[in-house]
Amino acid sequence: DGALSADVTKLTLPIKNTKPEIFFLGETAAASSAIQIPDTTFTIASFVWSATDIDGEETIEKFQYALTSPGETLTESDWKDIPGIKRSIILSGTVYETNADVTFDTELAEGDHAIHLRAVDAAGAFSEVKRLPEDSTKFWYVKETVGDIFIIDDWAISTSDGRKFYTQTFDLLGRAYSVLDIKPQNSQFLLPKQAFVETAKLFNMILWYADGEPQLELADAVLSDYTSRGGKIIFSTLFAQFASNQGDPLGFTPVDSISVIRNSSGTEVNKIFKSWNISLWPDPLAITQFPDSLNGDFPTSILSSPKEITPKPSARVLYRFQLEPDRYSGEPVVMIEDANRSFIFASVPLHYFDGNKKMGSLLSLILTREFGF
Repeated sequence: DGALSADVTKLTLPIKNTKPEIFFLGETAAASSAIQIPDTTFTIASFVWSATDIDGEETIEKFQYALTSPGETLTESDWKDIPGIKRSIILSGTVYETNADVTFDTELAEGDHAIHLRAVDAAGAFSEVKRLPEDSTKFWYVKETVGDIFIIDDWAISTSDGRKFYTQTFDLLGRAYSVLDIKPQNSQFLLPKQAFVETAKLFNMILWYADGEPQLELADAVLSDYTSRGGKIIFSTLFAQFASNQGDPLGFTPVDSISVIRNSSGTEVNKIFKSWNISLWPDPLAITQFPDSLNGDFPTSILSSPKEITPKPSARVLYRFQLEPDRYSGEPVVMIEDANRSFIFASVPLHYFDGNKKMGSLLSLILTREFGF
């Protein structure tokens, strides 16, 4: 019938699945693109990553992480699942109360560790494994917390650092503590904010002492709801510099405002000299609870840019600069306490005022009577 016939050949085109890719995010070394993590953490560490897949990020079914220590070989049984929608994880080797999304893992115990991460897509393809620290010969050190007091060293000037004073004082008082340096002089790196916030929850009290440039944004993140959980705080800082364009930088404290100290002619007092022998006097309304004056003994020749505090209406004054009408006006307030007796704020370094060896007694009184320890 003249009809043409032809062979029809089916052409099958194979569809190739592409494996996902992942990258750790975080602090980078100045001279390279290497991701840096702290040399040391407590039993809490956080990690952030990005992930891509040519087939679509929705095809990433899950992530998996594993922890290893020196001498250990990574095996398939080491991997633990993380939901595919996540791009960060907070790991804790200590079980504690928190409302954050924390993964508890007892393997994060004291010692050297590395973390390994990979992605798995819906077709079962694995990404390349990423490791932190990136150098396969290096690890970061995890140390167990000691005691219920967390000393946060926010001081960069080692010659007038108060760490020795605070640690020796707590040793004499028989109080166990842990210390974290957030202005390190060596190769340590600052904990990521999320890990820092969670680490603070392991302690019942924080003693945060800072130089003239306190890390207020970080302090706000850590301390803003700390007392609502029952935590106690002593915050001591020089406040040589004070400026902010981001709302109230002291909203987390019992401070209403901080201002410069002036003399009788209205001139700003930029320095208090060690030779003046200035002391802190208890406020008249607090003298029965805090009877001792605190003599100054600056490790340097001056106290730079002294500030006075205006407390919030609910807070009370504890200490003032002594009356020195030839040097400055009035008795500037320098130490206050919130209404709940859970937050003490000082605009002077407390370790500068142990000339008569009374600061240890004051700290003991604060811990026992004010904070109930």
